[in-house]
Amino acid sequence: MKLLQVKAQQINYRNYVTAQLENTEPVIMHGLKVKSYVTKVGSSKKLLTTDKENMAMAPNSNFNFALGDGKKPLQAGKYTLHLTATSDKGKYKWNFTKNFTISQDKAKSLNKTSVEKTKSYFWWFVGLGVLIVILLGLVIWLLIKNRRQNNDQ
Repeated sequence: MKLLQVKAQQINYRNYVTAQLENTEPVIMHGLKVKSYVTKVGSSKKLLTTDKENMAMAPNSNFNFALGDGKKPLQAGKYTLHLTATSDKGKYKWNFTKNFTISQDKAKSLNKTSVEKTKSYFWWFVGLGVLIVILLGLVIWLLIKNRRQNNDQ
């Protein structure tokens, strides 16, 4: 098995980091188990983790193994993929570590077209602020009106 490349991409309009794995042998891989996580370069804090079991891979083929849940926006930066794959109940084992970069432009374009967008509460705050100003104005107007009526009596 080979790790061909690691990159950020969208699958069904959701953002993922994908590791392109290739089965270089002319045999089917049964019981394929993949454990993977992504860290910032030089860090040990896991940012994304994905573990999958009971997969199979066709001979002389490749596929994009997706990391993450597709719900988080991508952040630009330099990252390291750590991936361990085993097949045939641990008989074969591969360890991969590969650095990759998500550019600012790539993160921005993928986040823009993703269906999982971060919610902006800006207009809620603006509306709440306007409502508070109106209520304060109403209270002040009622107080002034009440004082005038008291002074007239």
